[in-house]
Amino acid sequence: MKKEQETQTNVLHIEGDANGPIQVGGSSNIQNVSYSSNDAVGEALVKIIEAVKTSQLGSFDKEDVLHSLQQLQKLSQQEKTPDVIKRAKEKLDVVQSVIKVGTDLGNLVLPYLPVITNYFLS
Repeated sequence: MKKEQETQTNVLHIEGDANGPIQVGGSSNIQNVSYSSNDAVGEALVKIIEAVKTSQLGSFDKEDVLHSLQQLQKLSQQEKTPDVIKRAKEKLDVVQSVIKVGTDLGNLVLPYLPVITNYFLS
């Protein structure tokens, strides 16, 4: 006599953002997930944001740069897909176009930009 196979229901509650693949159910499943977190990028972005907030930039330029930097923070938490890299480059271009070399703000911020650029473009 054959025993009836039990059906199993999987329930998964996620409280927060899921920053990668999720696998539920199945038998003998294997999933490899690679997640990259770069503390240096996060620290560089925080320092640049702080410098921009206290800078003498005009309100429109400041708004543009801060928005781009906040987007870079979000992008740095995503998988580096071609779309993420393209968007990050666009945001970096905005930041670099507003912050000028040789200014007080430029002298504070520009040393951090290679850290961010290298993260996304390498």
